[in-house]
Amino acid sequence: MMPDPTTLLAVIEGNVRLMTLLFGVGSFIGGIMLIYAHRRGLEHATAEVETARNERFEVRKFRRRALAGSLIASMGVMLAGLCWVTDSRMFSLFLLMILGLLSGIMVIAMIDFFSVGLHTLTDTRTDNHKTLLQEYHKRKRERETHPLGPGEE
Repeated sequence: MMPDPTTLLAVIEGNVRLMTLLFGVGSFIGGIMLIYAHRRGLEHATAEVETARNERFEVRKFRRRALAGSLIASMGVMLAGLCWVTDSRMFSLFLLMILGLLSGIMVIAMIDFFSVGLHTLTDTRTDNHKTLLQEYHKRKRERETHPLGPGEE
């Protein structure tokens, strides 16, 4: 015997509302926890910083990551709010705002990824920086003189 389609749709709709509420609350809590975790990371990084350049970088990195965390938390509020939306226009508006927040998070994450990569390339704080460069040039010269590798003819 097949259940009534309207009953089936009501059950599915109730489950979807529950899932949006759970994902929204989880996203909100996760965003807030990210902000606190990045704050602890900033305190740890600034305690060990040697130059003003690196301190400015760490502060900017914290700001970017805290902004991404706050966007994640606000997206959680929007997802949780979908539970109580009944109008289709309001539902589509909420979805557009959620997509806008997601795209903002992605843009900030890409900027942060690019910025940290550039800073890592130009960072000379490591004691082994010169040693690593010398090793790189030594191996490069070896490859130029022995293209097949040492011992291979």
